[in-house]
Amino acid sequence: MDQNLLYIIAAVLVLGVGAQWLSWRLRQPSILALLVLGIVAGPVTGLLRPDEQFGDLLFPMVSLGVALVLFEGGMTLKFPDLKGHGRLVTNMVSWGALLNWLLMAAGCWLLAAGWILAAHCTAVCGLGRGNRPHRDQPATAYYAGQAGS
Repeated sequence: MDQNLLYIIAAVLVLGVGAQWLSWRLRQPSILALLVLGIVAGPVTGLLRPDEQFGDLLFPMVSLGVALVLFEGGMTLKFPDLKGHGRLVTNMVSWGALLNWLLMAAGCWLLAAGWILAAHCTAVCGLGRGNRPHRDQPATAYYAGQAGS
């Protein structure tokens, strides 16, 4: 394995752990710090260029990361907590998806940016200190907020 690639992997791990710690310390959703550090380390400074540096390993690594996130979400989901919230879940899936698509389209058009940047912006729009879910809220709000924690 190329020694430069080992340094890059170590830098990604250190940045990830640092972002998690910073989020914990500031009591903010960890996705915020991870996105900011990822954008700064990648497109802004050019320190990380995953297409060039990881080559054919990039797609399997991203797929594994997505699989781990979905697995963790599925393991923590408690279906009895969602009982009686069918209409709310249906509205979140249908109208929420439509609103997200419209915001992404507006972001692409207004910023003249790619759809990936607009998707990241719309994913972070609802996250913040005032939107942190608590256990006494309906289960759907709690689980929706867990995606950003």
